[in-house]
Amino acid sequence: MKVEGHVDRGNACPQFIFPKHEERRIHGSWRRGVIVKFLGYRIKYKASETRLKQVWVKKGIIHIIDLSNDYYRVTFTHEEDHINVLANGPRFIYDHYVTVKEWNPDFHPESDTIDHVAVWIRISGLSIEYYDTKVLSFIGNRIGKTIKVDKNTMMHEQGKCVWLCVEVDLSNSLMAMFIIKDRKYHVEYEGLHLLCIKCGRFGHYKEGCPDKHEQQENGNV
Repeated sequence: MKVEGHVDRGNACPQFIFPKHEERRIHGSWRRGVIVKFLGYRIKYKASETRLKQVWVKKGIIHIIDLSNDYYRVTFTHEEDHINVLANGPRFIYDHYVTVKEWNPDFHPESDTIDHVAVWIRISGLSIEYYDTKVLSFIGNRIGKTIKVDKNTMMHEQGKCVWLCVEVDLSNSLMAMFIIKDRKYHVEYEGLHLLCIKCGRFGHYKEGCPDKHEQQENGNV
């Protein structure tokens, strides 16, 4: 099969340029797939493959490719499996969050960063009258962006705690607590390993917090 395109030889490093219809052709077989990354410690490829197949395959089969930098490319033979993975919120694999996003052309695992991720948050002890969709969505939108409220919470089957699925920005400090009528409520981020309770940022524990080290250097600790 002949590949269309041309080479720009205007400098020492030639640039290969492909027309739009050629790009659409080579992208076509990759569109029914997602990019996956595990938050936290690295999980070996074989263990990741086995577990993803167990929890994601319902109708067809999946193919998994290690893209380097702890990213995986997962393609689906059945569209329903693909839709379910994107629609059902965050997933746990071996007690770690799996971040999932649609595949985009020219994805580069070495330069990609995970800033926004959907996580489950738990709020314990909240008075039952606040188990209201609008109220809980309002709270979730102050923590991040509310995606959904756990259906068991709304059916009042879990009076001990509230579960919300919220998209948070890991590049900013995460809310640790809030107050309603002088009562303090703690926000727990389910499965987010390496979450610093000192600065609220993801990627390190309080012992290795850069804010702490900066304060020590300035003589404030």
